[in-house]
Amino acid sequence: SNGTVEAGFTYMGYYIGKNSAAIFDASLPFGLTPRMHAAWLAYGGGRSGKTFAFCYCIAVRALSAPGSRHLIARRRQVDVRQAVLADTWPKMMSLAFPGLGWKESRRDHAITLPNGSEVWFGGLDTAERVDKILGKEFSTVYVNEASETDYQTILTLRTRLAQACRKRNQSLLKLKAYYDLNPVGRGHWTYKEFVEHVRPENGLPLEAPDDFLCLQLNPTDNPHLPAATLDLYARLPTRQRQRFFAGEYAAQVPGALWSLEQVDANRRPRPAVKDLQRIVVAVDPSGSDGTGGDSQGIVAAGLGSDGNAYVLADRSCRLSPQR
Repeated sequence: SNGTVEAGFTYMGYYIGKNSAAIFDASLPFGLTPRMHAAWLAYGGGRSGKTFAFCYCIAVRALSAPGSRHLIARRRQVDVRQAVLADTWPKMMSLAFPGLGWKESRRDHAITLPNGSEVWFGGLDTAERVDKILGKEFSTVYVNEASETDYQTILTLRTRLAQACRKRNQSLLKLKAYYDLNPVGRGHWTYKEFVEHVRPENGLPLEAPDDFLCLQLNPTDNPHLPAATLDLYARLPTRQRQRFFAGEYAAQVPGALWSLEQVDANRRPRPAVKDLQRIVVAVDPSGSDGTGGDSQGIVAAGLGSDGNAYVLADRSCRLSPQR
């Protein structure tokens, strides 16, 4: 149950034995955090083991289905390369699968496991990198630090969950999408989809809410953290402590003109177009080319015959003018 097992067995369809390159050593100080179970979204405080656990899940899935392809993505290429490919991934492999080697392609930022499965590490900060990802199909898509990635990019990535791979027992490997983040405001798409079970773009109920699972993980759930680290997190200022220690979504964005409660209290059914006297589309450019900076605000609103204004659609995004 804690990830330490004896050598000489078949694990998830991948044989590990005394003559194999991969041998588990029960004496190694390795174990998943106790509350980590299969989930689509893991949110919570820092240093709680979210990235490590999802990397482990991907490794197990990759080893169970020869020739499968998996993606670990983050907003910026430099972050996924330094934080995951060069840090968390090798640490996880050395602890969970000691002796199991892999080949790394520095040009493609991808690794190949002994059974031919691949794990790609991609950034979402340029059109070229996104297009490179979209040119492939994956069995798993994992977005690390999902608070940095906008919802339209998430929807596009989900279209790449299309690789049909069979495990060694010939059953199909189920397609999975994983996300993790230190929670932000409750207006974020992760809170809408995974906690409230509504569509982020319109607030309507999800068609298949049971497909969207979430789990909260906090530093106190990680038994491998030193007590001094927990004390440091507990003494953070209120806003940072709520996010990085308590792992809670903020009720509203600090400094916002209107609270989320006020917005929800004033929601009304959208009127028919014939009842609108005027429709306007407002654009608030951020000056960014889509690789960083603030979002470009794009909102359509209409003036009703009752004298009230209605927000018809919010298509704000983080893209370049060309896209």
